Amino acid sequence: MKQNLHNLRKFLNRNKFAGLMSLYDSNFSAFMRLMPDLHQLPALCCSRVRGSPDLYVEVLERCKFTTILKLTYFFELKEVADVADVADVADVADVTDVANVVNAATDNVLPDTARQGAEFIPDPDLTIRVYHDAQVVEAVSCKEQGFMPIGTNDPHDVEQLQCRWESNLFLQKWLQYMVELGHIFDMNNIDELDELPCII
Repeated sequence: MKQNLHNLRKFLNRNKFAGLMSLYDSNFSAFMRLMPDLHQLPALCCSRVRGSPDLYVEVLERCKFTTILKLTYFFELKEVADVADVADVADVADVTDVANVVNAATDNVLPDTARQGAEFIPDPDLTIRVYHDAQVVEAVSCKEQGFMPIGTNDPHDVEQLQCRWESNLFLQKWLQYMVELGHIFDMNNIDELDELPCII
């Protein structure tokens, strides 16, 4: 019953900017469980969990009040079309759906050592902004094609607001799923990288 009331409130707030801010607040809590050592992370690193795709982080910018980073998997280019058939943000309703999307592509994810000559594509390739003072996290952009494309319109535009809702709801569920798998970016459980895989 409590969960149903929570879902109802979320639905009623779906097209309101204030409701979106509440989602950003929720994402911050999940994000910090995934990245407790955010301020100490190297510029490039990944988290490896047995039976799960490697999870990559690239820190793009560090400021006093914000950090901007990319969070993604890497899929072999020739397999991306198969993954795209499964990954439709409109159908990603809960963590189980996120798991299905990820598991469908697990065999095609970059292994510990990249195959020679292979090309990879990052997906969902989310750019995430962390506001340290406000304690909120938002998915601010992703590539034009992938799990959830984001436009560049006025953030108060109805279509743009809907797009941000979808992207940040996906982020919320993805963060929860990654934590449940055991991914964690702390200084004892990451691999520092010199470079990312060869991408298109």
